[in-house]
Amino acid sequence: MVPKEIVRELPEAVKKIEDKERKIIDLCQSKEFSIERLKDLI
Repeated sequence: MVPKEIVRELPEAVKKIEDKERKIIDLCQSKEFSIERLKDLI
């Protein structure tokens, strides 16, 4: 259960996580993928 006090903050928090994960997924699926680039991204 999510406390009512932070419900309004959830969309922004979710967006930040999605953005970061999208960059990681895109890199992993790209032809330019390398462990070094992944380390740099993370």
